[in-house]
Amino acid sequence: MPIIMGGMMAASAIMGGMQQANQAKAQQAQQEWAEFERKMQIQKQNRAIAKKNALQWQQNKFIEQAANKSRAERDYFIRLNYRNETGEFSRNMTATNDRLLGYLNSKNIRGQTAKQLMRQSLDSAKRASVNRRLSYENQLRSSERRQQADLGKRSFAYNDSIQYMPGLEMGDQSKGIMTAAIGQGILAGGMAAFGAASQQAQAEKVTAGIESQADAIWNSIGYGSGGMGPPAPGY
Repeated sequence: MPIIMGGMMAASAIMGGMQQANQAKAQQAQQEWAEFERKMQIQKQNRAIAKKNALQWQQNKFIEQAANKSRAERDYFIRLNYRNETGEFSRNMTATNDRLLGYLNSKNIRGQTAKQLMRQSLDSAKRASVNRRLSYENQLRSSERRQQADLGKRSFAYNDSIQYMPGLEMGDQSKGIMTAAIGQGILAGGMAAFGAASQQAQAEKVTAGIESQADAIWNSIGYGSGGMGPPAPGY
C-alpha cells in the first residue's frame, strides 16, 4: 500500500510537470513568433526607407545634372560672346587708329600733338578692353553662383535604417521542468511511501504491545493456557 501511494504521488507530479513543460513550449513558440513578426516588420520599414532614400538620391542626381548642364551652356555663350566682342572691338580699334593716323598725316600734324592724340586713343581702347574683361569675368562668376544656388536645392537628409535588436529569448525550458518534476515526484513518492510504511510499522508495534499486555492480563486471571478458567457463576 505505501508503495502504491508513493507511485501515485510520483505519477501526479510527473503529469503536472508535463503540463508545465507543454505550457513552457507554447510560451516559447509565442515569443519566437512575436520576435519573427517584429523582425519582419523592421525589414519592411527598412525597405521603405531604402526606397525613399533611393528616390531622393535620384532626385538629387537630376538636380545636379540640370545645374551643371545649365552652367555649361551659359558659360559657353558667355565665352563665345566675349571672344566675338573682343575680336570686333580689336578690329574697330585698329580701324579707328588707322583713320586717326591718316587724318593726322593728311593734316600734317606731327610731334607731341600727334603722339598725344594717339596716346589718348590707345588709353581709351585699353580702358574699354579692361571693362569688357571685368564684365566677362563677372558674368562667369554670376553663372557659377547660379549653379551653386541650383545645387542647393538638393536634400541630403537621408533616413537611417532601423537596427534590429533581438529580444530576450526564453529558451527551451521543458527539459528542465520535466527533470525537476521527475525528481520532485520521485522524492515526494518516496517520502510518502516511507512515511506510510513508518506509520504502519508504528501501528503494528503499538498493536503488538497492546496484544501482549492483553495476553498478560488474560493469563493473570486464569484465562491463559493451563489455567483454571473463570470462577463459576455464583461464586
